[in-house]
Amino acid sequence: MNNPTPKFSTLYYRDFNIKSASSMIVGSILFQFVTYLGFEMFYPPIVMILLALTVIGIVWLIYRYNFIMTIFREGTTVHGRVLDTETMVSRNENGSRRRSYYAKIAYNVSNESFETRLRLPGDPILYGIEENGSVDLVLQEEKPKNFFIKSVYLK
Repeated sequence: MNNPTPKFSTLYYRDFNIKSASSMIVGSILFQFVTYLGFEMFYPPIVMILLALTVIGIVWLIYRYNFIMTIFREGTTVHGRVLDTETMVSRNENGSRRRSYYAKIAYNVSNESFETRLRLPGDPILYGIEENGSVDLVLQEEKPKNFFIKSVYLK
């Protein structure tokens, strides 16, 4: 199928795994570079640890990117219904607030009903996700529990 796929920049800002893997790669390389500038030498145990973290980050990034792109390329669109949206607010030690957004989505694939709660990258209103509203989901019928909300990744 020739379905639209998200750009890497969109994935970076909207997928927690892609962002974490990218940060792991860049952070490891940057840390080693700064350490070399500061001490003018490579410390072998640190180099090995950072190399391992970089390789893990690269493998994680490639796996997640291919996973998402395969679902978007080969997947089908299914209509789902937003049962509930939830905003959780937590406070850090310094008093700042952090908001986490969740949506509970129900959908049917091959006469089987599914209901899943998933974390959203931002406020649901930004992606057109409303309580008791409908959303388009992209998934593979063989693995219906792995899905992505179209409006989040293709906006």
